[in-house]
Amino acid sequence: MELIVDPKLLKNNEIYFNAARLDRSMALKTSDYITLAKPRLEHIAKYSETVP
Repeated sequence: MELIVDPKLLKNNEIYFNAARLDRSMALKTSDYITLAKPRLEHIAKYSETVP
């Protein structure tokens, strides 16, 4: 199964996600996540401009 990730998500040092349970989350270094998951990077989210 191919995993698709928005590149902006990878700008964080860590990624938090549910690991097969909705009541628990886990953290993973982004560099480790990329190494393990080998995601395809696609712009899939729409971002609005920040208003001061």
